[in-house]
Amino acid sequence: MDSPDTDPELVGNLETIAEYVDNNPEGSITGVNQELAVEMNDNNNSSILKVSAKGKDNANYPPISNADLNAKEKALFNSNPAYGTLVLSQGKYAMDSERGCFGSNTWATNGDAYRHALWNALGAYMTSQSFMQQFADAHEKGASNYDANNIDFKMDIRNNNSGRSLLNSMTFPKKPANGMTISKIISDNIATATKEGKLVRFVIKGVEQSTLKP
Repeated sequence: MDSPDTDPELVGNLETIAEYVDNNPEGSITGVNQELAVEMNDNNNSSILKVSAKGKDNANYPPISNADLNAKEKALFNSNPAYGTLVLSQGKYAMDSERGCFGSNTWATNGDAYRHALWNALGAYMTSQSFMQQFADAHEKGASNYDANNIDFKMDIRNNNSGRSLLNSMTFPKKPANGMTISKIISDNIATATKEGKLVRFVIKGVEQSTLKP
């Protein structure tokens, strides 16, 4: 699967967040959200997410734009647009990273597992464990075809949880070495965990399994 382009509205939100942080080093998440509300001409912050009533509703991939969100995700995004924007941007990073590490068409394989775990680890680092868990659960359980007994959903939820859990075991240098970023450190850790069988999948060497396997 080719990685889609970043949504222009998402880019604009990220620029607003970055500018606010630069100008308000002691600012709060509330302040960022107020700035986003002003930027989008919605001072009450009650309908900051201006998207169509129906999104793509695809739980197989992390959402990377407002148009991808299901109803549960939209409600959560509206509760904290700054965090929502950061979670979406990490979805884009995870998809790009997956393609670079595992190639395309990785459904139910290690690449799929890596993508979900990386999205959750990055999102939890950029926002909070709680918000990322809520968003990941909304992404899966808010899908129109969600089935708690479906092996595909079970795999995604397990790997989402593993990604956030793995983040807790990571250590980060105060000053990363040249060419190294926090995102790269996290992605390397998740790649290692994938190779070590710490994530789950159900397609191995092109053959579908009846249960989840390392």
